[in-house]
Amino acid sequence: MSRRPWSRRIGLVALLFAAAASIHWIEPLRPKSLDERAAGVFTVTTAADSGPGSLRDALFAAARAPGAARIHLAVARIDVESPLPPASQAVAIVIDTDVRTVIDAHALAAGAVLDIEAPRAIVRNVTVERAAGTAFLIHAAGVEISGIAALDSGVGLALVGTTMYLDLRHCSMSRNRIGVQVATAVTGVLQGCAFSQNTESAVWAVQSAGGSAPHTQLKILDNVFTGDRDAVVLANLPVTVERNHFVGSLRNSITVLGSEATLRGNIIRDAVENGVLIDSADHVAVVDNEIGRSPGTGIMVKSSSAVSIEHNKIFGNSYGVVQVFGETGVPITLAHNLIFSQRLDGLLIIGASPVVNDNRSINNTGAGIKVLSVVREGRVSAEAAPHLTGNVTAGNARNDVVRGEYSL
Repeated sequence: MSRRPWSRRIGLVALLFAAAASIHWIEPLRPKSLDERAAGVFTVTTAADSGPGSLRDALFAAARAPGAARIHLAVARIDVESPLPPASQAVAIVIDTDVRTVIDAHALAAGAVLDIEAPRAIVRNVTVERAAGTAFLIHAAGVEISGIAALDSGVGLALVGTTMYLDLRHCSMSRNRIGVQVATAVTGVLQGCAFSQNTESAVWAVQSAGGSAPHTQLKILDNVFTGDRDAVVLANLPVTVERNHFVGSLRNSITVLGSEATLRGNIIRDAVENGVLIDSADHVAVVDNEIGRSPGTGIMVKSSSAVSIEHNKIFGNSYGVVQVFGETGVPITLAHNLIFSQRLDGLLIIGASPVVNDNRSINNTGAGIKVLSVVREGRVSAEAAPHLTGNVTAGNARNDVVRGEYSL
């Protein structure tokens, strides 16, 4: 009998022992975390606005520290009575707590509660409530944030200036005017957060046209949006919105303006106006989303080009997909979508000429596909001439392609 298998086993066991033993001498060579590299740890032990052990005192001490500093909140509540100094540090700053620390900012008339200015920053498990201005204002070039909450505030978290990287996870943004506001070309991830009842927008990621855009995208993943007015608004920033759940948006669940967005694998329910609104945009992909039960429209596209709408499941809305006008350039593509049980038309095209291939539009109360040219003052001002191939219409009030005019 060959002993080679036994020798291999012995060699494997020896290798495992060697790997385990090596941990003791490899461990010191590993890069230390930002927490471990902190030159000073400053503990907040009082809820008071100022004085020894206060958050204000810790912020001043962190700014004086020669290296990375850590502010540890050891109280459950802090009452801020006047504006705090910025969380400023030459290297990096950490603000964290073992308990859920709530900062009550109702006494502040405006401004930011926590203004993070260090080049690198970590913030964990801090709640700011009742901030008239901004709860968390981020200037840091790179920031990692987890477990934070902003409640009943003007803006929950705002990224401005030179912030280049964001890692925001497991946050809670409720009853603010805006939950998360991104006004700079940032990359990174916003993941696993809960947004609810934000009165303007849960996520407002908008950059002025012509601004510099990052080479990689900001990713908005696995979040839940409930009862926000406009849940996600995107303009002129490359963003991927994927695997999110939207419920009961008071206007639109996702709004895309400008260019470069990917919407994939989201579930959208009960949006009052539109599940997805794409307006004056280009290079947008809407793929494999599930959009249903909207009193308005599943997907609305206005005056856009180079938009791809494919493999979506759209049901129970007033209209399934509506395209109004189209810009010159790459046409809009509607392909392989399942559109069913709309209260009116499945697919409505007004003054546009998209490529419409292999969709299944069935059991709609109106037409499966309706095509309308725009007429102004008795003359056709925008002809609708879509390229229709391979589409299936069945069980609709009208299964033939309904053609007509839309008067302005």
